[in-house]
Amino acid sequence: MDATMNNTDKFVVSGSENAYVYIWDMVEGKLVEKLDHDGSKTVHSLTFHPEASQLVTAAGGSMYIWETTKMA
Repeated sequence: MDATMNNTDKFVVSGSENAYVYIWDMVEGKLVEKLDHDGSKTVHSLTFHPEASQLVTAAGGSMYIWETTKMA
């Protein structure tokens, strides 16, 4: 499973075996948000856009695009 930093290097984004993407604040070490993939698919791959607050994830042969202002 992948983990990556967001475009501002303030957050760590991680896939999981339980169909969620976890977003952690680097400074506070706290969970900021969970993104639900609606199912029991492992979120195995993810990448963050280098400039925008956009995340692409992959789970069970499907790709998902997420956009957020919380991680700007």
